Amino acid sequence: FEYLTDYFSGTDDPTVIVFFGDHEPSDPVVRPVLRVAGKDTRNLSEEDVENRYVVPYVIWANFDIGEEHGRNTSANLLGNDVLRIAGAGAYPYRVFLDEVAGEYPVLSAIRIMDRDGRLLGTREAEEDPLIGKYRKLQYYELFDRDR
Repeated sequence: FEYLTDYFSGTDDPTVIVFFGDHEPSDPVVRPVLRVAGKDTRNLSEEDVENRYVVPYVIWANFDIGEEHGRNTSANLLGNDVLRIAGAGAYPYRVFLDEVAGEYPVLSAIRIMDRDGRLLGTREAEEDPLIGKYRKLQYYELFDRDR
C-alpha cells in the first residue's frame, strides 16, 4: 500500500485507490484463531458474530478528499462514496442509493444500522417502504438485461 500510494502521490493524473476485503473466512479457518482467544464458533456472543463480517476499508486519493475515520458502511453503498470522490456522475439508481445511505448507512443481509447507529432487526427493516423499494431496485439493477 505504501509503495502504491507513494507512486501515485507523484503523478499528475487524479487517482483514487480503494482497499477493502471480504468478511472473515469460514469456520475451519477461523477456529484455531478463536481457540487462541479462548472462544469457540459454537458459542460466540452476538458482537463476536457481527465482528466476523466487519471489514476495514481505506479510500486514498492523490488529491484532497478530506479525512474520515471509523465510518460504518456496507459494500453495496461503498461504491457510491468512491464514485463521488472520483467526481463521476450519478445516474438515478446511484442517487437513490445516496438516499438509502442517508437513512441506513449499513444495509446488508447480516446487519442493518440506521442513521442514529441503532441496529434493526430484519422484521423491523422489512416494514420500511424505503428498504422495500431498495430491494426491488437492487434486483433490477443486477438482473434487468433490457437496460
